[in-house]
Amino acid sequence: MSHGPHTYTLIYDGECGICRRSVKWIRQRDEEERIELLPYQDPAVPERFPEIPQSDMERAMQLVARDGARWEGARAAEELLAVLPRWRVAAPLFKVPGVRRVAERVYRWVASNRRRLGCGEHCPLPDAPSSSVSPD
Repeated sequence: MSHGPHTYTLIYDGECGICRRSVKWIRQRDEEERIELLPYQDPAVPERFPEIPQSDMERAMQLVARDGARWEGARAAEELLAVLPRWRVAAPLFKVPGVRRVAERVYRWVASNRRRLGCGEHCPLPDAPSSSVSPD
């Protein structure tokens, strides 16, 4: 994907099954193609986003707007819901007292345990290339 027409770039852990399934879910719902999806392991990421420390990218997904605004973790999820056409109605739920705090705690727990929660051999990654097939 080129980054010209996109309004946002989502930087995620490309080695995490939960993250990759989430990206697939976002891709299917981003009808306006507003979100560029990049694993932080992509060599272009540090060059394009030098202001984001590697440790931040390893800790949580990063959503970067074209104007430079940045959200991470649960706040990025909140912003993503506001961007996805059919999911915009869910974004105001984060304004309910306590929801942001709970969402952030849940996000941090899942992120810190993502290697044990669906990233093992028992959980194949979506769109993972086969080792017997060479890229085009």
